[in-house]
Amino acid sequence: MTPRTVVEALLPPAGAVALGEVYAVGNLAGIADQPLRLAIRRMIEAGDVVQEGRGRAGTLALTIAGSQRLQRDRQSLALAFAQDAGQAPWDGLWRLVAVTVPGAGSPTPVPPSASKPLPTQDEPPVATAKPAAAAA
Repeated sequence: MTPRTVVEALLPPAGAVALGEVYAVGNLAGIADQPLRLAIRRMIEAGDVVQEGRGRAGTLALTIAGSQRLQRDRQSLALAFAQDAGQAPWDGLWRLVAVTVPGAGSPTPVPPSASKPLPTQDEPPVATAKPAAAAA
């Protein structure tokens, strides 16, 4: 169990949770205050929650964006459990998503000739080699 999991589990869909309760539950789960504070700070920086007050006397509430993200996470988890129980069968289709992002740490850039589209059946391939000189 991660500190973020503890915090998310205690956040109500509307309203706020007392930070004292978050720390108490986290401590019972064997999580020290510092990792909980770090998780809360990261959630605030990500825009998922807002904090009112300081320390254990403060409160924590979901933002609209945080509520939407948490709802998506919970739906995904519910689907995973349903699939494990055979209640949401697989549709039999595989999906593949590939994302590439060029950057300074990227390997050797692709030469422009490699990015040209492949010829279609109607087009002959473009010759790149020069013909050999005729023998005399």
